[in-house]
Parts: sequence; structure tokens; C-alpha cells
Amino acid sequence: MKIQTVQESLFENEDFIFEEIDNIEAITDSNKTFEKLKQINWDFEDADTTEYTHNIHPYPAKYIPQLPYYLIGSLSLRGETILDPFGGSGTTALEAIRLGRPAISLDANPLSQVIGKAKTGYLENEEIESIKTLQILIKNANSEILNAEILHDELEVKYKSHIPEIPNMDKWFTLIARSELAMIKSFIETITINKAKNVALTAFLKVVMKVCNQESETRYSSTEKNIEKCQVLKLFAKELDVTLNKVIQSTEYTKFGVVDFRVADAMNRDTWKVAENSVSLIVTSPPYPNAYDYHLYHRFRIFWLGNNPTDLRKVEIGSHLRHQSKKNGFEAYLEEMRMTLQNMFYALQPGRYAVLVVGNGIYKGIEYETGKELLKLGEEVGFENVGRIERNLPKTKRSVTSFGRRLMKEDIIILRKPEKQVSVKLINTNYNLTNYEKELQLKELKSLIGIGESEIENGIEPVIKIDCNKLPLFKKLTFMNAIRIENSDVNFKTWQSYLESTSEELSNRKEPKYVTHGIHAYKGKFYPQLAKSLINISKVKPGSVILDPFMGSSTVLLEAYLNGFKGVGMDMNPLAYHIGKAKLGILKENPELIKSSVTHVINKIDNYDPNEDEILSEFPEICHEEIQNWFPIHVIPKLNYLLRIIRNVGSPRVINFLEVCLSDIVRSISNQDPKDLRIRKRNPLIEDAPVFELFIEKVNKQLEYLNKYWEIMSYCPNKSYDFDLNLADNRQLKSFINMGLEKESVDLVVTSPPYFTALPYIDTDRLSLLTILGIPRKENIVIERNITGSREITKKQKDELEQTRDIIELPDSVNELVEKIQTALELDKEAGFRRQNIPSLIVRYFRDMDQLFENLHYVMKKGSLAWIVIGNNKTKINGEDFLIDSVNLLKDIAISKGFILYDEIDITVTTENLKHIKNAITENGILGFKKV
Repeated sequence: MKIQTVQESLFENEDFIFEEIDNIEAITDSNKTFEKLKQINWDFEDADTTEYTHNIHPYPAKYIPQLPYYLIGSLSLRGETILDPFGGSGTTALEAIRLGRPAISLDANPLSQVIGKAKTGYLENEEIESIKTLQILIKNANSEILNAEILHDELEVKYKSHIPEIPNMDKWFTLIARSELAMIKSFIETITINKAKNVALTAFLKVVMKVCNQESETRYSSTEKNIEKCQVLKLFAKELDVTLNKVIQSTEYTKFGVVDFRVADAMNRDTWKVAENSVSLIVTSPPYPNAYDYHLYHRFRIFWLGNNPTDLRKVEIGSHLRHQSKKNGFEAYLEEMRMTLQNMFYALQPGRYAVLVVGNGIYKGIEYETGKELLKLGEEVGFENVGRIERNLPKTKRSVTSFGRRLMKEDIIILRKPEKQVSVKLINTNYNLTNYEKELQLKELKSLIGIGESEIENGIEPVIKIDCNKLPLFKKLTFMNAIRIENSDVNFKTWQSYLESTSEELSNRKEPKYVTHGIHAYKGKFYPQLAKSLINISKVKPGSVILDPFMGSSTVLLEAYLNGFKGVGMDMNPLAYHIGKAKLGILKENPELIKSSVTHVINKIDNYDPNEDEILSEFPEICHEEIQNWFPIHVIPKLNYLLRIIRNVGSPRVINFLEVCLSDIVRSISNQDPKDLRIRKRNPLIEDAPVFELFIEKVNKQLEYLNKYWEIMSYCPNKSYDFDLNLADNRQLKSFINMGLEKESVDLVVTSPPYFTALPYIDTDRLSLLTILGIPRKENIVIERNITGSREITKKQKDELEQTRDIIELPDSVNELVEKIQTALELDKEAGFRRQNIPSLIVRYFRDMDQLFENLHYVMKKGSLAWIVIGNNKTKINGEDFLIDSVNLLKDIAISKGFILYDEIDITVTTENLKHIKNAITENGILGFKKV
């Protein structure tokens, strides 16, 4: 089965099809890594360098985006922090977030922060509206000035506080230019949302250079420009529109990005505010020596931002004017780069890379090979010299300066902080672990990182000594909150810690409802941390196929999606299928579409008319009588109205999501007893319920979880793979084949089968099936009788089982249990029909599981694992308890089908406060089987 990643290569049209690495082993051998990098054609002569927001604002000497893209994808993993200490216009930052990495972008130029934030920002509808309001203000001001209602000398007085103190102001800005710029600046200051303000400021700063008398972006000389009335306003309106459209068009790649832009001096570590050993990769392009003067070319933009370009001049590395004024040479440049490299070394984790794209410098007519010298300097600082790659500069894309035009090539130099053993403190979860969770924690450390129990130092928060290359693996741990590397005061959170923070930040209890896990109640599901932990200890590779043949509410499938695997599942319960589609599908939908749809539905609720005639229009006629029997008369029209406005939303994923949210409150607005697993009436009955209020509360809560998930997606340490859900019967091999699961195509199975006669899955959610899916009781009964583990059986089914019992090949242990219970029933004269059915139900249950294991053996790869979370049950006959020892009986079945018992973990389950569960499961086991 072909697996496609959700995010394909972003440069797939290049001659070289690039695939980013997905495991740390791919870069630990620096010689092999360097050889792989050399295979890339780094010239990119015909590449488009203006895609997305890369040309949102002019910036001298910026490098092309293909360079950081390939370097980041080749030398780091998803979720790892990328640092650029010479951030410039944010090229590295944008490519980092496009590849699913958070970034830190430093630059001494305050302009860098504004442009970078606009370049990488994701605008929500509210922010777009604030910019549109600004556009209206500009349009109105333009009309007032054209109609001579406002004169420019009046504008200058009115907006004087927004005009910076620029030496020789009249030389550089005409009255019209500076007064209209000041007015625009005042309008921008009214924007209260920073992301929108940065977009407006970026457009504003482009206009500053167009209307000032500086000759060009890279030539600091005065050339008088004839600025006409309203010309500045018109230019700004145009640039704002262009800038806004670029940002909106790039949201597919920026919407989940996290970038921290900081104004910092590359030579002064204190201004970096970057902790020791905290970043995984540095990709940067330092200023060429003696080449450019950013403080000069951006001089007036910096003034209009409210800063002083002199501050930048004092710390600008490589500045031509600084070289002239201080009469220093290449040695001074190297000394400044030495301090910068020392800061890079401090920030970088051991074993990881720093890549610098540099060009040669010329001092007094002598050309200096910057790349070679920086490699030597890097070694002196403590880096390993990995190598240097030379790239040709296309003639059409060289610098506009005379020096730049002389450059034919530039160097990509690759340094590495040496590998070493590091001490790592393990920061425990905020909640106490059970004994079996502690066991799973140790198994994860062993499987993922190769750490045995004897290698862990004792203590409340144990310390482990490990090879530095194993640091990224800690992010995958389930029962761990964070790690702290030696000599660092920063905790590096696990991905699980980020995920759980989407629901209950700093919770002191285990949180099973993170992301969309809590979208709908579902009895008998096992919690997501357990599913993830079992995946971790199985050592499956990223992108592997993980199957759950009893997917239920898709806990396993969601964990597969969140952790870099392809989840495949099936279930016979139509509601389970509906929940799974909502739980996973909504994560692939556009966030703004989800928000706008939810807002639309909530606003429509205000239009509800209780006197509406069509109170049952959204339900099939066959369901009407049953709905009227179970729902108060005042609830039905509200339920009907909600379904109608939900189904008019448009997006199938959003409709499904909202329907499942509504389904989750169905029990509470009906006359079904909410504490009863079976469908029985409340006592007393209710006459009405707050349908709209409960629905809005439910949807807003789920939207809150989604918002928090979107905020942390940049920290996800893996690609996301697609998923496949099916309404199917796992006892039929054709169900697997129809899903595309060929022989030996599954890498791992994680599932929790229904326990023997424990939960009435269909009956429990009968009203959701009735109202949301339009399935009446008589159809639900058929489903209930046929699902594995059901206690419902017809006389015909029972007779067929008894007639064929001798030819059903089950292990002796199962047959012995059936005979034992059958004998006891013959002595129990008061046994009702349900107890009389138990022998047949046992045969049917273990026959179903026998067929499942046979099918699993067909689709699983040799050597792969199947984890089964299962529990025992009991029944009382003639006053005697009989144990239905499913844990051990399933071992016998699995072994008979060609599996071996790989592992077994005892777990404890607490019962819920529900009626009619006196036989509830109190003993569980996790069985690990291996296909041989």
C-alpha cells in the first residue's frame, strides 16, 4: 500500500526531488551527510526565489530561499528549533516554518523584526478586517485631501508626533511626503492586533523609500522626486493591498508557524536570549565583509520605525563605512565573526550543525576567501570542520553593488559542534503514574533510546547519561513531561506534553481529551497515552501502517496521525465511524473555515423560531415516532433546527464535526437516563432542555482545543500521514483487502476489542444513531446482535452455534470453559434466558476473535507486533462465580494462529459510577503478540 505524506515536497518541480530526513540517524555521520549535501545542485539558476512572501519587502543581499530549505530539511527534524543569528528579511524563518520547524530569527536591524513577522504571519479574519478598516481610512483621507478639505501644512502640524527627527529633513522628504507618511503612521498605530500592524508597517516601509529622495534601495544619495498630492496615500493603498494578498496567499504554509523575531547584536550573547544547548540547527548568511551598509540603505525606514540607524551602524558586521571610518581590515571582520561563532557554539546542541552561506571580501584591492577563513575560525572556537561547498552566483541575481558584481561564487560552509555524552534530567509528568505506566515508561526508554533501568540514576527526577545524538528521541516519550540538558536552565518539552497542554495546562491529572480525543463520549475506549506508549515500544518506523480492527472512537488512529504514522481502522458501529471521521477529518480542514462556520451556525441559532411547522424535517420518517417517544416536545424542534443549519454549512468535514458535537449532548437533552448504559427512561422525565446552550458550550470547548493544537503544531516532531477509516467487519478477510491491506502490509496492530458481553455499545448510543444518523431501533438491534462481544443473540443464531460447535476449531481451554458453564446451568433451575445464552455467547465471542487473529496473521508483516488490551469478565450461576478469563483464552487463540506471546503487562481498571455494571471489568491485561 502506497503511503503519501500530507505535505509533499515544496520544491517538487526542481530537477532534484528533495525528501527531508525523518530520523536523527540520517545526519549523525557527518561524512555521509556532507557527501549527500554535495549531490545537490546548489546553483538553483532557474529557481523561483519570489514564491510566497519572500519578496514582500526589498532587502539587500538576501540569500535565495532554496538554500535554507534544503539545508533545514537535510540537517534537522520536524519540531526542532532553527536559529538564524543574521535573520535579515526572515528567509530562513519562513523556510523553517514551511518545513514544520519553529525558528528564532535574530538581527540588529529593527526592520528585520517587522518584515519577518509580516512575512511569516498568519492572519485570521479579525486581523484581515482590521487592515480593511485601515484601507477605508486611507481612502477617506485621500478624498478629503483631493477636495482640499485638508492642507499638507495642516497635516504636518496635526501629525507632528508621528514624524521622526531626521537630519536635513527637507533634503530627504518633501512636505507632502512627510505629512502623508505621518498621517498613515498614525492610522497604523490605531491597529491593536500586532500581526495586522506588522503587515501594514511592512507596506508603509516600502513606501518610505519610494517617496523619499534617496536615489535607490542600495544607493545613498539625494535625488529630488516630485511627489504629488495624495501620491503617498495611493502608493500605500497599493502596497498594502499587494502585501495583504501575498500574506493571505501564503497562509497554507504559515498558519501553524512559530517564529521568535528578536532585535539582537550577533556579537553580544546577552542580547540573543538563547539558552545553552537549546537549538538544533543554525542556518544563516552573515554579511559579506566590507560589502554592504544596511544601516545606510535602510536609514530612513529605521527612522520612521522610531529607531536610530546609528545604533545599527555601531554593531553592523562587515559594514563598508565602518571599515573606512575605523581604518580596519579583514582581521577586524574575523574577530567580530569569532564572537558570533562563539555564541553559535554556545546555543547549538552537541552533535548538531551550523551552516553559513558567505562570500569573499575585498580590502584595499586584496580578495580574502571568507569561507576558508571562517572554517578555520570555527575550528578554533571548537567546531568540527565538516566541509565547504562552492556555489555559482547567477549573473542575473548578483548584488547591485560594484563589489557584489565582481563575485562569481559564494561558499556554503558546514560546521558541527562535536558529539559527546550528555547528562539529561527527566522531568516527570504533572500527574502520578500507576505501576504499569511506570513499567511502560521504562519500556519506552529502552525501545526508543536504548536506556535500561540500571542506567537510570535514582531520584525523584532521574538523570540519564546518553549520546547527544539521541536527544531528539526524548520528544517521543509518552509518560514524561520534559527533559533538561546539562548546563541548561531550559526544559525541553516532549511532544506529549505539548499535546496535553491543548486541554488542561499544568494539570495534575492525566488528560485524555487533548486535541479532538474528547469530541464525543465513548464507553470502553482506552486512553490515548496508552495507545501512544504501545506504539513507541514497538519500534515502528515513521510512516508505518498501524491497524486498529476495533477502532471505536479512533483513539489509536488519532494517535497514529499525531505521531507520524498511517492509521487504518474499521468498526461495525456507524456512530464510531462518524466520530472517527470527525475526530481526524477536522484536523485537515482550514482553521479559518472551521471558525467562520462555527460562527455562522451560532449566529443562526438566534433566528430560531419555536413556532416553526417543520419540527421533524431533518429526520427520516421511520424515526419520527421513536424520536417523539424519547425527546421532550420542546427539545425536538431545537434539535431539528440545529441539524438543518449545521447541514447547510458546506464543508463535509465541518458538518461531520458539528454533528458529532451535537451527538455528544443528545443523551443529556433526552429522556434517556444518563447514568444507564442501557437505554432506559429518566425518572422523572424532563419537559425541556437547554439544547442550544449545551451545543454552543460543546462546540466552543472543542474549538478551544483545536486553537491550542494549531498553536503547538510547529513543535510536532514528525510528518503527518493520511488515515483510512472504514465501516466494516473485521471477521471478514475481504474487509481488510477492500481497505487496500494486502498480505503482510501492516507494521503494527494496536487495539482494544470489546470485552465479553461487557458493554452494549449500540444500545448506549441508540439515540445518537437515531437522531444524527437516522438509524431506527430495529436496525440498531441487528447491528447490536452482530458485533463482537454482544450479549444479544437470537434463537436462530444460538441454534446454529450449538449445531456447529463441534466443527468450530477453538482451543481446548475455550471448550473446557463452555462445558463447565453448561454443566452448571443444567443444575441451575432458576437461570433466566440470558444466563442460558452464556455458553453460546462464549463460543461466538471466541470464534469471532479466532477469525480476527487469522485475518491479522494474513495482513501483518513477519516480525510485527499486535497489542491487545483486554479484560476478564465473570458470571454467577447457581450462586457460584465463573471467570471468563479472556486474557488467557486469547493467548491460546493467538498462539493457535501462528503468533507467539511477546509481552504481557497487567493493568488495573477502575469502574465508572454507572448502573447495571455489577459485573464490570476490574482486571485487565495488555497482551503483545508477535507474528513469526
